[in-house]
Amino acid sequence: MCTSTTGSFSVEFCSTEVDLPKKRRKGPVDYVSDLGMHRSLIFCGLRKHPWALSIILCLVFGEFIEPRLTRFMWPKFDPLQTETETRLLLASDPHLEGYHTDLFWLSYLLQWDSDRYLRYHFNQAKKWVNPSGFLILGDLFDLGSEIDASEFSHTCVRFRSIYLNGASLPHLIFPGDNDVDLIEGSWTDPNLMKRMDGCLNPLQTSEQIQFVRCQTVPRGTYRSARNKTNSLANTSSDQFLVFVTHEPVMKISQDQLNEVLAGEFPCLFVSSHYHRPYMYIVRSTDGYSFTEEWIHQPGEWHPRQLTLHFNMSRCVGADHMMEIRGSHEALGFGLPSCTYRSGFPGDTALAVLQIFRNGQAIYHLLPLSSRLYVLYLYLVCISLCALYKIFAMFSSCYSFGIQNRFKRTCKIFK
Repeated sequence: MCTSTTGSFSVEFCSTEVDLPKKRRKGPVDYVSDLGMHRSLIFCGLRKHPWALSIILCLVFGEFIEPRLTRFMWPKFDPLQTETETRLLLASDPHLEGYHTDLFWLSYLLQWDSDRYLRYHFNQAKKWVNPSGFLILGDLFDLGSEIDASEFSHTCVRFRSIYLNGASLPHLIFPGDNDVDLIEGSWTDPNLMKRMDGCLNPLQTSEQIQFVRCQTVPRGTYRSARNKTNSLANTSSDQFLVFVTHEPVMKISQDQLNEVLAGEFPCLFVSSHYHRPYMYIVRSTDGYSFTEEWIHQPGEWHPRQLTLHFNMSRCVGADHMMEIRGSHEALGFGLPSCTYRSGFPGDTALAVLQIFRNGQAIYHLLPLSSRLYVLYLYLVCISLCALYKIFAMFSSCYSFGIQNRFKRTCKIFK
């Protein structure tokens, strides 16, 4: 269409209608679908229902944004040089959620959410760290001795799908008191140990990962017939011995320590059990008796992120062999739990241990997302949305009642 004006100047305005491409759908009725109109309708619908928009925003933050924020606190790692570095990823106390009969279907929802949290962060840490191997320091399952055979088999499958799925890395996984002790601090049940041996296929007490040997204490009297025999007596003098246990070394009997270590003094002690980070020093005067001293007790130390450098060069080589009968001391680290169900969600973390062939070592804590706080956020969001809907419903009813009374009043005066 064109229009013109008269006067000193003659200007002609023309407008051209352009047919935009529209998506035509075929069916019983042939009609045109405008995608822009659909997006506009959805946006207008959300504007009319702010409670739905609030729930969507909470879900986007809790499921996509918040889990990825903690990676900004993780340190950067150089490419792994296997000739000069052994890099270990450490996890403890995953406490896989068991089935609670009083919760019915909600128990399966809790299992799914807990497993998803553990799997996501463990896989992300493996990609980020690129470890030589990994260790899981006990308390693998939540209900321990209360799990019957069928539930244990199901929990074992879940555990293996989280930690032993995909490309296999050298690893050392062992149970804690919550898995195989009838009561915490009491004797270990051999039947529970045998059941755990079948799940982990088999239970190991030591594992060689490059030039680092990881050694633990077998619990109770049960010994796996399929366990590899890795004698410490055959350990080379240029290998680093890392002693890993569920409970800290001060809670292990002297006889057990002497039986396993056989006069060797580890370069480093790593344990868990308290679900919170801690640090201690272990000393020995003759290789057979041990004393401990706390540096940071559980509950008194809350490093959200930690990078600690230390030296283990005197643990290997000629200097170590000359001083084997002398006095020794080594650091001990306590790992926090890796699940948000630990009771201490602010301390949840994985750990990384870097050991270099020259004896230098670095210990890192990798903080994990605060899933429990996100669940609280969901609860608050749903509660506020429910209150909003109730308030809107009562407001609508109140407005409708006022209108009816006004109409009746008008009829009376007419």
